[in-house]
Amino acid sequence: MRKQENSIFTANEEKIDITNLISYDIPFTYTYTDKLGIIHHIVVGGEFSKEQGLKNVGSAEYLRYKAAMDAEPDSTDAGWMGGCITNYLNKHGEAYPWVTKGYEMLGIPLTPPEA
Repeated sequence: MRKQENSIFTANEEKIDITNLISYDIPFTYTYTDKLGIIHHIVVGGEFSKEQGLKNVGSAEYLRYKAAMDAEPDSTDAGWMGGCITNYLNKHGEAYPWVTKGYEMLGIPLTPPEA
């Protein structure tokens, strides 16, 4: 049996082993603010088994402009600039649970796109 390699998340000059931090239901989330004041919200999810390692891994990144958010602190919609998402639908065309949970955890006021 081949040894499964760890999955390393790299962003903002950090390297984090997320192998045991993501699952079908619960994502790994990461947030940072860049030099331009743009907040990056990243969600990574997938399935893990000792036999197969990580599979069906996907990710989403959404951007929010900090100045707009600060100007309207009571608004959940202020400053959102958009984002992208990859490998987030199961074979039935439904979003994996980790996607929706990640959106909830980070306060992203969007629903995952439908197939």
